[in-house]
Amino acid sequence: MSQNAQGAKHKFNFIDVIIILAVIAVAAAVVFIFGANQLFGDSQTVGVEYVLEFRQVREEFLGNFETGVEVVDASKKYRLGEVTAVNSTATIFTGTNLIDGTLYYSEYPERFDVTLTVSAQAKVDSDGMYILDEGYRMSVGTTVYVRTPNFTGTAYCTQIKKTEA
Repeated sequence: MSQNAQGAKHKFNFIDVIIILAVIAVAAAVVFIFGANQLFGDSQTVGVEYVLEFRQVREEFLGNFETGVEVVDASKKYRLGEVTAVNSTATIFTGTNLIDGTLYYSEYPERFDVTLTVSAQAKVDSDGMYILDEGYRMSVGTTVYVRTPNFTGTAYCTQIKKTEA
């Protein structure tokens, strides 16, 4: 048997330093990639209120939007909150007169832009994004595939603000 196998002490050498530095580098990379808030659970839960806008909804579907219903992401089934307000306005077309370059506006017949105000609980991640239902990242400009009990469609988040939790 060799001397090491009989219980001789291991001496600290250059290879040990390299291994320790590699372990520290991997741990630092994991914290950097995933963020300290996600790894250690430091993110706080806050109340948020955001506005989803549907464009050019046909008039016959206006009655399908209601307050008090749950909003769900249609593709991954995240729970996105509860509708607290519904508003609709006529869809406006903006055109240009090619002869003199002036703009003109007209309403689309039987088409409406619908906004839903939604309240939810969210966590704030290290990038300042709001995370709904433990995974759905919401910010202004996000395309949201919405499902409610009486309507399914594509909307855009146009406003978001923090409220009292």
